[in-house]
Amino acid sequence: MTELNVSWRPILGGGAWSIHIFPHRTFTISGLPIKEEHLPFLAVACSMNVILGQDEYMHVKINSEKPLPSSFIPLCDQIMKVSNGKFAMTLVNTAPLTWPTKNGDSILLDSGGKDSRYLVEELNIDEIMFIKGAGIAGEYRTELDGVLSRHPREHVNIVEFDSWDYTSIGLKFKNRSRWKAFVSIILAAVLGDTVCIGINHDPRLIDGKNLAEGDLLRYFPDSPVTLSLLAELLVIDIVISPPESYCYFRSIEMNWNTRSCFSPDVLCEPNNDFSRSCGKCRTLLIYDKISGNLELTEYENAFFMGEEWMGDSVSEIKKNYGMRDTIISPIIFYGK
Repeated sequence: MTELNVSWRPILGGGAWSIHIFPHRTFTISGLPIKEEHLPFLAVACSMNVILGQDEYMHVKINSEKPLPSSFIPLCDQIMKVSNGKFAMTLVNTAPLTWPTKNGDSILLDSGGKDSRYLVEELNIDEIMFIKGAGIAGEYRTELDGVLSRHPREHVNIVEFDSWDYTSIGLKFKNRSRWKAFVSIILAAVLGDTVCIGINHDPRLIDGKNLAEGDLLRYFPDSPVTLSLLAELLVIDIVISPPESYCYFRSIEMNWNTRSCFSPDVLCEPNNDFSRSCGKCRTLLIYDKISGNLELTEYENAFFMGEEWMGDSVSEIKKNYGMRDTIISPIIFYGK
């Protein structure tokens, strides 16, 4: 079993915090009004980064001189269950700590991506959070520019979340989705007690029958069980995109003339240049073709049958894709 020693301290004259996950990693957080009471929760979340970033078997024991929240234990149990025992996390020194009360505000996490855009279009949320830095796999300048173009600058809270690795046990980029949404929700909960995030919820996660073990762990932060537990321990409501939102990006902002792709300076043209288009534009084109009974090209079929494919099966596309123009309310996980 691997042992991690967790500690935290204020830096920059109290304007930021440093969280140490010894011996592997240090995180720094600035741009948020973090209180001492937040730190035990953030420390556990940062510890989860070490285990969720791995491909191989890993059991960790988390040591801390200061108590850690016992409310995280069910989430630790969920990691072990979802990974079928491959990953396990034990908190040694725990206490029934409570997340500090908030002011009742709603916070929308806008990453600049299409799932965020769905919520921006559907919800009237004034306060926005954008998280950048190596702590959540880096910042893409074009994404921040897109966020600032959609919201008044005074309403955008830009959080700096950085990390430094000291060993080879780091968060592998391909595994970033296991942890990114999870820690983003916790950071947003510092500002408000309703957190809106563009998780594109996959309905197959409800029972996991169609997903392999590795996929279930990959989507651990997105699963209904995880989101319900997280809402309860932070005493917040979490609002996410509905499953069907994946099917009608066209009616939201992904029409063929004006959609904003991951690189807004270069619009994707999957019909003309499939290989250089972003994953969601390629996926939408395949949804269009399958629902219209059109034949896929060799490259399109390779993408549809390959490991990158994140969409539904042929039968599910034909059954559900016609709902893309229907307005469906976001899903809410209640914790308040």
